[in-house]
Amino acid sequence: MSIEIVPITRKNLDLVAKAGSKWGMPRSVGWLERCMFDPTVEDLVDDECRGHMAVNEVNEPIAIQGYYYMPGYFRQKKILINTGCIMGSEAKYGEELICCLDENQKTNVIGTMTSANCIANAKSAKVNRVVHRMKEAPKECRERRFALTDITGYFLCALQYMLHLPIAFINFTWVLLRPISWFLARIQAGFRPSYGYTMRRVDSFMDMRYKKFWEKLLAWNDGLMVSRSPERMAWLFDASINAGNVGLVAAEMKGEIRGYVLIRRMPKVKGCIFGDFQICDICALDGNVSCLKALAWAAVSYAGRHGGRRVLMYGALPNQANWLNTAFCHKRIEDHATFMYVVHDTPDKVAISQAITEGKGWFFGPLDGERCLGYGGYVDY
Repeated sequence: MSIEIVPITRKNLDLVAKAGSKWGMPRSVGWLERCMFDPTVEDLVDDECRGHMAVNEVNEPIAIQGYYYMPGYFRQKKILINTGCIMGSEAKYGEELICCLDENQKTNVIGTMTSANCIANAKSAKVNRVVHRMKEAPKECRERRFALTDITGYFLCALQYMLHLPIAFINFTWVLLRPISWFLARIQAGFRPSYGYTMRRVDSFMDMRYKKFWEKLLAWNDGLMVSRSPERMAWLFDASINAGNVGLVAAEMKGEIRGYVLIRRMPKVKGCIFGDFQICDICALDGNVSCLKALAWAAVSYAGRHGGRRVLMYGALPNQANWLNTAFCHKRIEDHATFMYVVHDTPDKVAISQAITEGKGWFFGPLDGERCLGYGGYVDY
């Protein structure tokens, strides 16, 4: 079978969406456009290429390698960051595409998707030429943490999984127990510590209070970080916040935002009335541990009020052992590393590599890659 490597542009996003839906991506051109054509990087990108496809003789994609360009900052200087995912049907085509990723010299930092989704053969000579220059992200990236928001719902789901009970029976039982569960959740919420912060829903990232928060956050960070500018965050999330699929909760003190947590609703299992939530992003000024603890509990309370049974947290965050364990006490270790990175030859190469190694601002969380845009939580999903 003959194949051709073709660039991904706006003109063939429909073809990409159709093929990607076979491998776990949402079947949505709008979702892809939001991922790949972030307007806040237009000053850093001079063409419309957003990856490559391996296409067979009948113009059918058999492998996709997508670029997710993100604006970032290193010591308050704006730079371009690129994460990528490689997926498809056969490993040999992934080997060709991962080389396309490595040859993209525009960006200071390149991250690859999880090895579970990377179809390239790790023993391939072509892949080795790329991977030998990459370094794995911190081991914490393999952690999958979760907090229970509704013990009743979680117990019923576990019961259904173990005993293969009919979904209709589980749903009926849940309807009967829901008032009790709701009452217990409210009691639990009353005992969760606030650490002196007031938790408040924010309807848009363009809120003036958030703009002031972002200016302070950027000034505080002296390492490498993905942009959380109001314009970028509004492009990614405001439509979903308005639709009720994403929640933005801010921790306020003396009328100012000191931190925030972004939570999105995950798709429900077919036929089941329960659902999970995932933290997309969580951060606080100066990395304040008390604020982060309060935000972690706020995420649990938010999910509980909106019918969630669990809140999931992936990635490695600064000093997470000091604050995440409080609410997210359940932990599993995945078999793969979430991110790998390579820094191209730039004047700041050594300094950027050191910042990543020391965890200065680079969180390796869902917002720092295409994961923040996947699987539900979007109007056009």
